[in-house]
Formats: sequence, C-alpha cells, structure tokens
Amino acid sequence: MRVNLKRNRTLLVDGPSSITLISGSASALGSKLREGCRVIVRNGKRLPVEAEEDSVLDLRLGEGASFSEIEGSAIPESWRRAFDRILAVQGYVSVMVMGGVDSGKTSFCIYLANIAVNEERRVAIIDGDVGQSEIGPPTTVSIARISKPIIDLFSLKAESMRFVGVTSPSRAPDKALDALKRLRDKSLEMNVNMLIINTDGWINGEGALEYRVETANIFSPDIIVAIQDGEELKHILDRIRDGMIIQVKPPRTVKRRSRDVRRALRELSYRKYLKDAKIQCYPLGWMRIEGLPPDKYDLIRRLREKAKMGRTETEDLSSFGEAYSKLKEMENMLVGLQDENEEFIGIGILCNIDPSRHIIRVYTPVKRRVHSIMVGQIKLDRHGCEILQDERVCGRAGA
Repeated sequence: MRVNLKRNRTLLVDGPSSITLISGSASALGSKLREGCRVIVRNGKRLPVEAEEDSVLDLRLGEGASFSEIEGSAIPESWRRAFDRILAVQGYVSVMVMGGVDSGKTSFCIYLANIAVNEERRVAIIDGDVGQSEIGPPTTVSIARISKPIIDLFSLKAESMRFVGVTSPSRAPDKALDALKRLRDKSLEMNVNMLIINTDGWINGEGALEYRVETANIFSPDIIVAIQDGEELKHILDRIRDGMIIQVKPPRTVKRRSRDVRRALRELSYRKYLKDAKIQCYPLGWMRIEGLPPDKYDLIRRLREKAKMGRTETEDLSSFGEAYSKLKEMENMLVGLQDENEEFIGIGILCNIDPSRHIIRVYTPVKRRVHSIMVGQIKLDRHGCEILQDERVCGRAGA
C-alpha cells in the first residue's frame, strides 16, 4: 500500500514488514532513506520513519504487522540533547548505554552511531545483550564497526564474538563479564574514536547491581547514558564513580515485547547462524570440551582416556553405569566452537557423544578446524527452536 506522510510526521511500522521510499525525504533512526531502496522491519521490531518533507512510501505488511502515524518525532528531546553532549567530546569517547527491558537502548545506540558516522567518526559498537543479541547469535556478545548509517544491528558483521552460552547474564555472570573484557581488549586494536557499549536489560536485584557495576568497571566509559522513566537505575548509578552520567527518557512510542516475541527473535537469529549446517564428527581424544558440570567432565575424561589409548572397539556401556545417561542429557545443547587461538568461530547443536566410536557429533555450519567446544545452557532443535521442559517451543519469526 502507498502511504502519504506529511512533513514533520512519523510513521511507526511494526514488523514483519518492508518500507520503500517512493518520493520525498525521510529518515529512520538518523539513517536517510534512499528512493527505491527497501528497508526490512523484522518481526517484533518497530521502526520510526520521520518525514523531513512530504513523502510517499510503499508499505508491505506481513502477518501480524501494523503501522500508525504520530505528529512530530518519536525521538525524545532528551536524546537529542544527549547526542549533542556526546558529540561535543573531542577525540576518543566511550559511551555505555543502560536501561531496563524494552527501554530503547538499541535504538539509542543506532541513532548515536548514525549521527557519529555522518560526522566521519570511526565507530564500533559492542552488543552486550546475550538474550537479545543483534550482531551475533543469542548467547554471545560481539563487536562490529559501523562504517555507514544502519537501521538494524542485525545487518552488521561481527569482527569478534565471545560465547557465553546463556540468554541471561544472571545465569553465568562471571563468564559474561570475562567475554566483555575480551571484547574491550579487541576494541583497543580497532583504531576507532567512538566505542558504544549496548547492555542488556537486567537491572533489578543485588546480582544485577553487582553485574552492572562490574561492567562499568571493565569499560570505564567516558559517558554513561541512563534510560529511565523514574529512578529505576539510581541504585546502580550511585555505585558508579567514574564517567559523566546523562539521564534520558525512554521513547513514548517504545514497543513492549512479550516473552514469546523475544524468543521468536532469538530463534530467527539462531537460524541465521545455523544456515547450511551439517553434522560434523570430532574425535574426543583431541577435542577440548568446556562448560560442563563436574560429573559430566568426569565421564568425558574417562572417554577421552580410552580414546587416547586407541581403544576403538565397541565399549561395554554398562561399565559406565548410570553416568552414561548423562551423555543423553547433553543432546540438543547449544554449543560454541573455537579455533586453536580460542577465537569463537560459530555455533552448533550437540547431537550426541558416541562412547563406542569416541566421537562427538555437532550440527554446525562451521567448516574450519575446531579445537574446543563450549557447551551452553540452552537446548535447540535443528530448526533453531528453543526446547523448553522437553517440549519443542518454536516462535514464529516473520521475514
């Protein structure tokens, strides 16, 4: 359908949908739309399109998509003042963005990055949200450069990713913090003069307080942007001693996403990173496996010892007793694969560990040599659907 959007009005488009500028001038999160170029809005996402002059748009809506129109801009005035203060900093600047779930953190990061790129800044962004990862697959944190304006972090190619194996840092805070430290170190090698750190929405409770404060300690950001309606971040901000704190409001048009929609977004990303996957077999004798509880480590250790002794005949599985059933518990676990330099090279799904052949089978698109396998805490089927409580739960992710 064609939509006539008057100057100084904003079209709010909920995905799955696509937008094409037919005529006029419009922008989305600081990125100018080009005539004839289609912009995709993913399922569960909302994109504000602002008309800088009277414009005509071609709007295609998928199942469950919708749109509405508002007067003026969807971007809060407090955001614009924050952008001015950040961009006034000369030389290198690091910006950490904090806020609760669905507070607009990612939109703020994209808008800031776009403005900075238009001013010829060299920008990198760290995606620190393991649950709603945009740059890398869920359960990872990642870093990417932004060299031209974008409307979705999903389109960026990560330069480095670290596997955490969970969809909430509350389940593995030390591992998540270590992954962020490694990305901080990577950022120092990238010759950028603006680093944007996008964080997750875990802000409530003592664990969240300690995790967020430690995140700030890792990066020592020059500026902390706190997106809050009231004082929901006060307990965290009171503990942070370094950096300028800029408080801004969440957008009045922010889209609240249900748990099912958030899972659907994760599953869309899993499928992206499992595209063209095949079953690969890795020998237990030389494959390092990480992320297991002690009882499973002991079982794997025994299997590896047998493999290194060259025992290739079929083992008497009864010799492992009840421990053998623990191998079955690992099936369908999401895993991260690393090379010999401990660099993350992709995800996979653990199919099984075969004690008779001393091999581990993984469903993965990774074709490079794998040196170690990190076992996460999420189970997936081969369609990228999360398995919950022994039930297959698959969100519907539109184009």
